[in-house]
Formats: sequence, structure tokens, C-alpha cells
Amino acid sequence: MTDTHDFSEAKRGPIVDSKGKTRITIMLDDDILQAFRERARVEGKGYQTLINDALRNALKAKQEPEILAALKQISDSFAHEQALREKENRVFMSSIADASEAFDKALLAVEHSNAKASLPPKELDKIRHAVNVVDVVKGIMEATHKSPGVTRFS
Repeated sequence: MTDTHDFSEAKRGPIVDSKGKTRITIMLDDDILQAFRERARVEGKGYQTLINDALRNALKAKQEPEILAALKQISDSFAHEQALREKENRVFMSSIADASEAFDKALLAVEHSNAKASLPPKELDKIRHAVNVVDVVKGIMEATHKSPGVTRFS
């Protein structure tokens, strides 16, 4: 071994860089530092690791209420949209019922007046078909509205 060493190219600090960690200087109260050192001795860990873990847990605890508030806001938004859809469905069902009733009355009037004025059978069939279509849609809407767990029109 040589008696002299050349440190002119030497750098201070760790030989290997710590990935994802930054060296800082921080002032802590003596009692805080002593408590972490004691806990580190008991747990067999480094006191700086315990301080880092405590800071990370504090950040998570701060974020949880914010996350819960965001989730509540999303839930409230979904509930509001659901209420709007249900209202739209009620209006749509009411419109279908009104249309069905109007078609039934129109068909009855046409059939009654057809005895006096001859409407071509194809035209009468078209009117009957329209009434049937409206009745089918009305039936589907009523069945969907009454059945729990069935996807409603929206």
C-alpha cells in the first residue's frame, strides 16, 4: 500500500447514487429525531427510512379526504343524471301513451267514417300498422319501467 493518496479527483457523497432519493439538510426538533432514532433501533430500521415512511403516510392521509370528496362528487353527478333520465323516461312514456290514445281514436274515427267514404284498404292497413307499432312501443316501455334490473331507455 502506498503512503500517499491522490484525492484531487475525488467527489464528496455516496459512491453509488440512490435512485429516486434526494439528499437534503433538514432541521428537526431534538425530541422528534430522538423518537425516530429510538423507534428505528427497536424496529431494526434506519431512522431516516422511518421519517420518510411517516411523511409518506401523512401525505396519503391528506389525500384520502380529497379522493373521497371527488368520489362523492362523481356519485352525486351520476345520481343527478339518473334522476334526469328517469324524468325523461316518464315524459317519454306519457307521450307514447298519449300518442297511442290519439292513434286509437283516429283509427276508430277513420273506420267509422270509412263506412261513408271509402278509404283504400292499403291506407287503412297503414293506419292500423301505425297503431300497432305505437302499442308495441308502449308495451315495451311499460314492461321496462316495471321490471327491476332491466335497462331503461335513455
